[in-house]
Amino acid sequence: MNVPVRSSKQLFAEEIRRPEADLDLARAALLVAREQYPQLPVERYLGRLDRLAEDVRDRLDDETAPLLVLQELTRTLYEREGFQGNKEAYYDPRNSFLNDVLDRRLGIPLTLGIVVLEVGWRLDLPLEGV
Repeated sequence: MNVPVRSSKQLFAEEIRRPEADLDLARAALLVAREQYPQLPVERYLGRLDRLAEDVRDRLDDETAPLLVLQELTRTLYEREGFQGNKEAYYDPRNSFLNDVLDRRLGIPLTLGIVVLEVGWRLDLPLEGV
C-alpha cells in the first residue's frame, strides 16, 4: 500500500490553513526551509526549540512570573546560547531559514523573533508577534 508523499509546499499550505491558535509557526518556517533543504529533519529542529525551553525552565526554579520568565528566556538565548543578528551579512539567505538560524545562532529580526516566540510559547508566555 503506497501512501502518497506530500511535498513541503503542500504541508506548508495545510499548516497555514489552520486557525491561528493552532498554527505551528516553527513547523511552518521549517517547511519553508525544507524547500532549500529537502532532507531537513523538521521534528529534530522542533526538538531543539523544546530543549531551549527546557534550558530556560531549568533555570527558573518554579518561577512563573511572566516578566521573570521572559528575562530568563532572553538571557538564555542571547547571552548563554549566543543568538544574535547577522550584522555583517544581513542579506545572507541562511538568515531566513529557521534551521540555519538554530544551527548558526545568527539571523535577522524575523527569524530571531520566531525563536523567541516559539521558546516563549513553550514556557506558556503570552507572546504575540507584531
